[in-house]
Amino acid sequence: MRKAMLLCCAAAVLSACNGTPQARRPGLWAQTLTRDGNSTRLGPMNSIRVCINASRDAANPVFNYAVAVSQAKAKHCQPPVAKRGLDGVYSFSLTCPIPSGNGVTMTKGTASGDFNSHYHLHIERTVTRPPPFTALNSHHIDDIDGAWLGPCPPGMAPGDMVLANGVKLPHGMMQDPHRGLFGSHPRPNPSPPRIAERP
Repeated sequence: MRKAMLLCCAAAVLSACNGTPQARRPGLWAQTLTRDGNSTRLGPMNSIRVCINASRDAANPVFNYAVAVSQAKAKHCQPPVAKRGLDGVYSFSLTCPIPSGNGVTMTKGTASGDFNSHYHLHIERTVTRPPPFTALNSHHIDDIDGAWLGPCPPGMAPGDMVLANGVKLPHGMMQDPHRGLFGSHPRPNPSPPRIAERP
């Protein structure tokens, strides 16, 4: 799957204020992803149900400022900026150089919600390259909506996902959308432990 949003910026938000990642409520979460207002561009990844418990969320949080700072340094990015407004909405931004000096990637966005029943991430990414690479310039907007559905159903363990097409991905086969820190949208892990199945 091709490179997409730098969701790492989302990782910089909530914990910037209190030093710890914002935890999702344990249970079954529905996550809907749209690209540039189109909910079909990501195929079966546009709508996901994922089972979360405390340990799974701790290992794979929606936001993790420490991870964002560490990876920003590794990629020679400017330090992530994150703040919380008086209305409770978080805003974040990050600027990273493209390797070989071929431009910069600027990411900014907002995050809102209580992370107990719902949350919303709005992320904008702009790629700016110098001549003769200007044809590769781009601007994309991603929105991620999460909604708590209730307890995880029988047969669905923490970390398991069900895609929009009904395919079940066991824990470890696919990264959670929020694991796209400084990289891509959800993608298969290099060595998936089990075969995907339809429930």
